[in-house]
Amino acid sequence: MNTITIHTYSFSELKKEVQKKVIKEQWDINISHDLWYDPVFEDSKEIGKILGLEIKELGFSLDNSWGDNGAWFDGKYSYSKDSVEKIKEYAPLDIELHGFASKLAEIQEKYSGEIRAYITVRRHVEIEVEYLSGDEEVPDEVETAVKAILQEFMDWIYEQLHKLQESLLTTEDIIYTLESNDYQFTENGNRIIYL
Repeated sequence: MNTITIHTYSFSELKKEVQKKVIKEQWDINISHDLWYDPVFEDSKEIGKILGLEIKELGFSLDNSWGDNGAWFDGKYSYSKDSVEKIKEYAPLDIELHGFASKLAEIQEKYSGEIRAYITVRRHVEIEVEYLSGDEEVPDEVETAVKAILQEFMDWIYEQLHKLQESLLTTEDIIYTLESNDYQFTENGNRIIYL
């Protein structure tokens, strides 16, 4: 039996040119797993609840190759009392979210809280808007407005995902991950993976 001894180095112990190589090779270390987007998904679901959305499933494509836009969800929407105040409390600085809540509340107030919508995804986003009773037609302008607001919220989710991805791909975040997880490397920058 032969024994091989390998000297390992933390990221900060590597020579500068080797550090650059490691950063280039590990560019996706923060997004190469399915958990990186969880904070945005959880926040979006919570915001959705405040707006009156019951989001069953959330999905996205950062290259915008699937669906009507980069983020989408299945679920249903119905009136949420005090959503404007609640969203301002939850996200006091996000004027865009305040706008979604205000527009939806305005529509609901005009129609006595009777407007609801179903959102499904089958190759593209489909939004069906109706009265709670289901007995009469929702005016076209109301249907168009509700659909537009829900699409804007999907766009907002996409923006949050995009911002998070960009931040996780910065050199600073890559270095932070390498150092905080105490990854070890050979002298030439090959990552040591322990079995």
